[in-house]
Amino acid sequence: AICLQEVGEPDEAAISLQMARDYKPEDPLAWQATAQFLEKQLSGASGKPREDTERELQIVYNELRKLLRK
Repeated sequence: AICLQEVGEPDEAAISLQMARDYKPEDPLAWQATAQFLEKQLSGASGKPREDTERELQIVYNELRKLLRK
């Protein structure tokens, strides 16, 4: 997913990250990678962020908190 983001394919990167989270929803690494992806989008480093990026990042942070409390 990170490679896809770096070569200018953010939509494909987002799909890849979603697939990783769906495959192993209890794996914090998939959620951390998603958070990094969204943070990079918000910073403008990988183009213009989508309208719902901030909300999506909040959801990812909440899920990470739950997983790390276990």
